[in-house]
Amino acid sequence: MELMNVRTPIVQESEATGETAELYGRIRDHFGLGLVPDVFKLAGARPDFLRVLWDGYLAMFAGGTLPRDV
Repeated sequence: MELMNVRTPIVQESEATGETAELYGRIRDHFGLGLVPDVFKLAGARPDFLRVLWDGYLAMFAGGTLPRDV
């Protein structure tokens, strides 16, 4: 089977519009780095995917701590 050379379009911050631009703003503000980390830009062409990725990130890493007595 031949693999196709397929690239995922990357939406740069300066090119983002609509929901992608809104989510990029939230992501940029959250990290305080003045930029959107590349891993999130990978989903920028599909705002619905970007929203799921961002919500998942927040659920896993920004929602507090796990109890140690489990």
